[in-house]
Amino acid sequence: MELTEFKGLISVTFALSEQEQKHVSGISTSDFLQLSRSKLTELVQPDLVREAVADYDGDKVKLIFSI
Repeated sequence: MELTEFKGLISVTFALSEQEQKHVSGISTSDFLQLSRSKLTELVQPDLVREAVADYDGDKVKLIFSI
């Protein structure tokens, strides 16, 4: 996991195992967003998050959010 902060935005990158990569590549966009949201709540209380964006590049999930 990598954590970065820049101008009020927080970026978290999660490396995925091979099994997680297969799971993520086979789910719908809405399921991916739900999974990303659940990962984010492991780090930050959900009511503190104002905006969030998720990206998957094949082996990592990146979440960028503001609180």
